[in-house]
Amino acid sequence: MCFGDSKKLNLSLFSDMADEVKLHGVWNSPFSCRVIWVLKLKGIPYDYIEEDLQNKSPELLKYNPVHKKIPVLVHGVRPICESMIIVEYIEETWPQKYPLLPTDPYERAMARFWVKYFEEKTIAIWMVFRTTGEEQEKFKKETLEMLRTIEEHTSTLGKKKFFGGDKIGIVDIAFGWISQWFEVVEDVVGVKLFEAHAFPCLHAWTQNFKQVPLIKQNLPDRDKMLVLFKRARANFMAEVKLHGFWSSPFSCRVIWALKLKGIPYDYIEEDLHKKSPELLKYNPFTRKSRCSFMVGGQSGPAIWMVSQTTGDEQVKFKKESLEVLRTIDNHAGTLGKNKFFGGDNIGILDIALGYIAHWTEVIEDVAGVKLFEAHAFPYLHAWTQNFKEVPAIKENLPDRDKMLVHFKGVSDMAEVIKLHGAWPSPFSCRVIWALKLKGIPYENIEEDLPYRKSPELLKYNPVHKKIPVLVHGEKPICESMIIIEYIEETWPETPLLPADPYDRAIARFWVKFADDKGPSIWMVFRTTGEEQEKFKKESLEMLKTIEEHAGTLGKKKFFGGDNIGIVDIAFGGIAHWFGVIEDVVGVKLFEAQVFPACKHGLRTSNKCLQSKITFL
Repeated sequence: MCFGDSKKLNLSLFSDMADEVKLHGVWNSPFSCRVIWVLKLKGIPYDYIEEDLQNKSPELLKYNPVHKKIPVLVHGVRPICESMIIVEYIEETWPQKYPLLPTDPYERAMARFWVKYFEEKTIAIWMVFRTTGEEQEKFKKETLEMLRTIEEHTSTLGKKKFFGGDKIGIVDIAFGWISQWFEVVEDVVGVKLFEAHAFPCLHAWTQNFKQVPLIKQNLPDRDKMLVLFKRARANFMAEVKLHGFWSSPFSCRVIWALKLKGIPYDYIEEDLHKKSPELLKYNPFTRKSRCSFMVGGQSGPAIWMVSQTTGDEQVKFKKESLEVLRTIDNHAGTLGKNKFFGGDNIGILDIALGYIAHWTEVIEDVAGVKLFEAHAFPYLHAWTQNFKEVPAIKENLPDRDKMLVHFKGVSDMAEVIKLHGAWPSPFSCRVIWALKLKGIPYENIEEDLPYRKSPELLKYNPVHKKIPVLVHGEKPICESMIIIEYIEETWPETPLLPADPYDRAIARFWVKFADDKGPSIWMVFRTTGEEQEKFKKESLEMLKTIEEHAGTLGKKKFFGGDNIGIVDIAFGGIAHWFGVIEDVVGVKLFEAQVFPACKHGLRTSNKCLQSKITFL
């Protein structure tokens, strides 16, 4: 393209142009070329600044702070953005130099109609370039419909060479990139849409347009374009796959972002009860189709737990949810005229808070509560309405009725899982940790031990009459580690036991060791004198054995590897209760310098397990 020749013109011919004209653009952009063609046709000298869109200049960011895109025309100190707006500005500023718009108001309106039509429909061509499969077929169809419409309009030209008559006009400038860019897109993608026999009038127009000297001299090099577009297409087509679950707000967040950015992807729906080998391979740590449960801080867990709990526990989560909603509403109140937290367009915070816009209502219906009321949270409510009306969001919200059925089914599970326990019991906590790690909702029934055991406890554990007891439907399971094995086999997601049979056997060995030797710690608490010394000695021997085992972990954080496993849960009582017993009895057995590996490992396990209790 010839940009430099603009500087060689005799500037004395343009003494009426007191202000310098600069154009920030990119050589292969049809939008930059539109402006260049107009400047050339009107004979307006200008300085051209080639932008690197991977490293945009401070001037571009200054002159177009909203979209941060090219082209930007700077006339003196006045920046003008958007190619066709720039073209109209040039036309109105220098109307005598090669007029682009008709003089008749109606004809001007018609010209603007076709400019707007092309601006709205041309995205289909680019999406043919950026997509594959069914999605690409949809855009190919839209492109052909657009071409047919323009062909009909072109057929009315008669003997005129251009839409502007005998000379190029504003409609020709708007349609101009069909003349070269369309062919390049077809070659790169391997499709043929713009065929001469199908669109003879439009094809003849492109030939006339490209033969105008100032257009021909300022078309980007086709071979160079092919190389660049092939590279860009390869980047777009770098296969993107999303493993998700249809009702998950976390999956939807990613879908929204992909849709908003126009990134093609393959979607793989996961069965979370029978996870695919690919999911387990790609996410070996949490083994979920999402890696966190965070929406706008911790609003997600609180709102979700409203539907999964009852009584005092539900009241607690309702209170937390309202506090979070108030905080977000206060922030939403600062938006002013902005529709979104991201400004005029959706940003990352809008994506994060998108959960509120759709899932909260479903959760309210399932739980039979009302938290998110318009009069209480007016700013946030207005934001949700704006958010849900954005096409890329609206078209990718899961079906509400289907969600209600699904969420009620999940909620029902909380009604049939009950845990009878006591808050200070390490055995109850073992079960709680396992349930929380697996994300299994349950109802906690606090027992008054040892004096007033509930009739249910005595019914469900008639042999030992002890906690914990897990009741799944009408099936009671007793003994903490037996309960955990039951949970593991019933809900194998987020596994606590290794897959390899030998590794499972070794894990069960250490669980039995913890259960066999653990009572000696409690007997230190319950005895004095010589008897206590005996149990202190046994406790130290147990700790030495665990220390040797913990020393084999290497860089692993837990006995279960990188994630907490069944052995960590079995040893979890040592991590917290041992310190309390030492303080009460006035002894010190579990010292860091004597048992460094064990102390570190169990402290790490304890922190993680405690975080699961408070977080979930």
